[in-house]
Amino acid sequence: MSQTHADELLLAIREFLRQDVLPQLEGFSAYTARVAANSLGIVARQLQLQPELDRLDEQALTAYGIEPGNGALQQLALKLRNGEVRVDATLVHYLQQRTLKSLAIDNPRYSGYLAASKRWQTEAEKL
Repeated sequence: MSQTHADELLLAIREFLRQDVLPQLEGFSAYTARVAANSLGIVARQLQLQPELDRLDEQALTAYGIEPGNGALQQLALKLRNGEVRVDATLVHYLQQRTLKSLAIDNPRYSGYLAASKRWQTEAEKL
């Protein structure tokens, strides 16, 4: 059995697509190869960061009486809408951290992620 980790395999495939395959393609084929390479990056980041996101959700949602899992965020939204959960600094901080972790998975180079990360970190340090 190979000792290669999934993230290493994903990186190798991504680099192969970018360095060897993509330069030989044009038009729509080049576009779809680029999308495939970017998707592999998202999967690699999700493998790395999803456990942190799951822990964050579990901790926060449990505090609001919601069992973590499928549909938990929708339950939180309903509780907010129905006035069962009060918007306070703790909830805002959780939502900010969840957003940052989700964006770090989707696209860590996204300018909105970088700006929010810097701004919210500064705000958290003031608390």
